[in-house]
Formats: sequence, C-alpha cells, structure tokens
Amino acid sequence: MKLKIVISVFITGFLVTCSQGNKKQPSNPKAQAIVEKAITAHGGKNYMDVKINFDFRDKSYEAIRKGKDFTYTRSFTDSVGTISDTLSNKKSLIRHVDGLAFNLSDEESKKYADSVNSVVYFALMPYNLNDPAVLKEYKGEATIKGKTYHKIF
Repeated sequence: MKLKIVISVFITGFLVTCSQGNKKQPSNPKAQAIVEKAITAHGGKNYMDVKINFDFRDKSYEAIRKGKDFTYTRSFTDSVGTISDTLSNKKSLIRHVDGLAFNLSDEESKKYADSVNSVVYFALMPYNLNDPAVLKEYKGEATIKGKTYHKIF
C-alpha cells in the first residue's frame, strides 16, 4: 500500500512538472520595467535597424539587424589565412577562407554559428533581455562601491 502511494505521488509530481515545462512563465513586472528602462537608456528601438562593428579577442565582428532579419559576421586571420564566418537567420553559417567558400561539417558549422551568435548576443545587451526565452525575476538591490543596483535574474 505504501509503495502504491509513493509511486502515485511520484507519477503525479512528474506529470505536473512535465505539463508545466511547456508553459512559459511570465517575467516579473518589476524586473520587466527595469529591463525596459535599461533598453531605452541604451538605444531602445534603434537595435531593430542597426549596423555595429566591434573587435573582441582578436576577431572583428559586424552585426546587421533589420527588423527581425539579422546577419552576423566574424573575421580574423590565422595560419590558414583570412577567415570570415557569416551567420544569418535566413541560412546557416557560411565560412570563407581567403574569399573562397570552405565546406564545414554540420558539427563545425553549429559550433562556429553558436560562437558567433553568442558574442553578438552579449554585445547587443541589454536589448536581447526581451527575447521570449528570457525569464526575468527581480531579486532586490545590491550595493557596489556605494552605488545601488537592481538585481534581476
């Protein structure tokens, strides 16, 4: 009897957890308001139509966004030559070495695409904090060197 109860509780808990896993929990309203204020202070809607160039770890990046379309390019030179990786939401990563198309395995293409996307994603902060996958929760304030900041996780 005890075993049946334990199994029933386990199965119920498992099913509840699984059914909740597919539901997106709304972000905390206070956290959302603070993120919106940060986005506005750093350019707001200008992120929707932008061209940004920057260098990070000996590589040059270019991010072009037009509405929901984007093209991200990373360029660098190494022992093989000048390498250019271009990622867009319209096609998978394309690599050029010294201007010539270079075939990559699916695994390599995904690895390089993730790398390019990751760097640009963080360069465009705080704008990306409104991506649907980001769940924001307000966690109070913290003081660093006498200055108060909001904590959002």
